[in-house]
Amino acid sequence: MQSGDYLIPNIVPNQQSNEPLGRMARLHRRWLETKHHGNFTALLMQGILEDTCLEVGHKAEAEIDRLMEKMMKEENVTEELKRQDQMEWVRRVNNIKARAEEIVLDTIVYTL
Repeated sequence: MQSGDYLIPNIVPNQQSNEPLGRMARLHRRWLETKHHGNFTALLMQGILEDTCLEVGHKAEAEIDRLMEKMMKEENVTEELKRQDQMEWVRRVNNIKARAEEIVLDTIVYTL
């Protein structure tokens, strides 16, 4: 659009998803903003930043669930252990979750 001698861009934001960003999506967004500002700006200007972060967040959460299930099976963290010693079960599950999240952060969230 032109105003006098100046061309003014007619920027209209794309329709964004109403779904809030989860933890992993927010971490990916913050990582893009601080470490890859050019990509962050490009995604923002294209109107796909939030959708991209949501997609990464969903992928990360699914991978965490898959890794946790696999690790729990390999380490014999079962409902039987939960019935016998709840505190030990909680300790092991928390440890497994922390390891799964660390793997996902390195392989999915903090990558382009």
